Formats: sequence, C-alpha cells, structure tokens
Amino acid sequence: MADPILIGSEIKSIPGIDNAKQIYAFRDNDTTSVRALHDDSGSDYQVPVGRKTLIFQCYFGYGTSSAGRAEFRIWGNNAIAAAGDLKYYGAVSNYQAAIYPQVYMEFAAGEYIVHEPTGSNPVNTAVIGVEIDA
Repeated sequence: MADPILIGSEIKSIPGIDNAKQIYAFRDNDTTSVRALHDDSGSDYQVPVGRKTLIFQCYFGYGTSSAGRAEFRIWGNNAIAAAGDLKYYGAVSNYQAAIYPQVYMEFAAGEYIVHEPTGSNPVNTAVIGVEIDA
C-alpha cells in the first residue's frame, strides 16, 4: 500500500487508494475524563471494520488563561472511556496556549481514539488524519 502524502495539515494525495477519507476528531473543554474523540457529527469516532485510521496532526489547547498546566494522552482502545494502547503523551500550559505536534499514530478497526487530559483546567483536543482500508 502506498503511504499518504501530507502537506501541512491537509491530506493532498494518497497514490493507489481510491476510498480514503480525511478524519477530523475532537473533544472540547474536557478536564479529567477519559473519553473518545468525536467525529464531524458529534458521535464518538470508532474506526470502521476493515479500515484503519492514521493520524498525522494533533491540536491541544489549554482552555483557560489562569496559571497552570495540563497533561494529555491519546490512547487507542475498543472501549469508549478507558485507557488502552498509549499512542501519544504531551503537556501544555497557559503560557503556551496551544501546541500542534505532527505525529504518526495508527488505530485499528474497532478502536476509538481516546483522550485523557489531566489537571483542573479544560483542554481542547483535535486530531487530523486519514481513514483507509486495513
């Protein structure tokens, strides 16, 4: 299978793949809950049967101007609200406001993209990638 071509945060071309779908999943103003990210419709995003999802870009925003720090983790799991296979760990503070790490994370069919922010202040989380045949 050919690798996706990523330019900035846009999936521009996937040679040899006709049914690729760009994925944007998010969770706004969350604090200490382990929860699945939502798709465009607001539903918990789960990788469909026979597919896999590749994530290339993340966004983590600190949802307050007060002093503090928030850590966050991205997990892959077959459960909506449980930690599982750790894919990414990072931290953001009010002095950074937001970070946009470029990453490579794979999620298998049946997995949810689950995030876990820690700390008392809300974190906005989003990921951008592509869903392709497994």
